[in-house]
Amino acid sequence: MAVAKQFGVDRSAVAQLIGKRPSLQRVLADARDGMIDSVESMLYADCLNDGPQYQTSRIFFLKTQARDRGYTEKEPELPPLEVLLRALPQEVSEAVRAALAGQIHPA
Repeated sequence: MAVAKQFGVDRSAVAQLIGKRPSLQRVLADARDGMIDSVESMLYADCLNDGPQYQTSRIFFLKTQARDRGYTEKEPELPPLEVLLRALPQEVSEAVRAALAGQIHPA
């Protein structure tokens, strides 16, 4: 911590003091929020640049901010039945799906 260095004390001493004073906790939280805001702004500005060197920024932004639009690394978890149906031959899978949908009735 820069504060500890400035006053010539251990980081733990600064942490203890902050832990005891709600006003210092608010100052610390505000400072952290300001740092995050600055980096977010820089990241967003990078995302808007056309150069290929900014591709990683764009991918990161979309994976963290646009999950609801399908930008994610994780495959959606399938129900166990869907996993089984995908493992079957296509004609068998289609017959099972039709039967489950009530389109055909076994004899």
